[in-house]
Amino acid sequence: MKAIAVIAILTITASAQEIQMQKLRLLPLGDPPPFRQTVRDGVRYELDAPEGALPPARVVLEGMVTAVNVPTHSLRMTLGRATADLSAPQAKVSLSLQKEDGGVWAKVSPHTSGSSLILLWKSGGSWSDVGHLALDDSQAVHADYSFHFTNVTAVKMGVILGQEKLLLDPKSTFTRIINKNTLCRIVYILPGNKVKTCFQSELSGSVGTHQRLIVYPTNSPTSRNPAKVLTMVETHTHKGTITADIR
Repeated sequence: MKAIAVIAILTITASAQEIQMQKLRLLPLGDPPPFRQTVRDGVRYELDAPEGALPPARVVLEGMVTAVNVPTHSLRMTLGRATADLSAPQAKVSLSLQKEDGGVWAKVSPHTSGSSLILLWKSGGSWSDVGHLALDDSQAVHADYSFHFTNVTAVKMGVILGQEKLLLDPKSTFTRIINKNTLCRIVYILPGNKVKTCFQSELSGSVGTHQRLIVYPTNSPTSRNPAKVLTMVETHTHKGTITADIR
């Protein structure tokens, strides 16, 4: 009987461990390279982007499954769009993103909450040099009227919300609950304490949505601004509770 009891306990423990999964989404940040074309025999043809100008169109995540528990062999990525939800064992604290040819593209670490939105960006002149930051994507941050400000550039950014002036450090996030129209400016701080606006809009949250404003580096010689802002509006069904200043 003891042997049977031990086997049963081990089986239950193993089953419990098997269902401990973490959720994951990838979000590549950046702008597409300039359009290039050539003319042959009077016909215009679009040229492929230079090597490293775009992230891999597809990446492979070994052991990952979709939200409906179907193994995924490759994952399509598009600049400025989050991928579909994926799952991986909770024990995985580091994930390897591979190109379809098998070469390792980047290694990322999920958020400790067990639900991650992993930001990816070109940290140099090419997408072969990738920066990443895992954000909490759990129900804890899914609060009505919430705005999550994130900076993945290498410098501090200024955030002006109405009369409030804030600094957003590199690779950091802060949250505000905004339930009335509030003017927002995000500025890039230049040498000599000069600033350049990279985002300006009126913000107002709503019931059933949470929003993100993500500042990322352009790393492009043709861009007029060294930083841009991606805005995301996402719906949620489970309301989280966030301790944050209310505006």
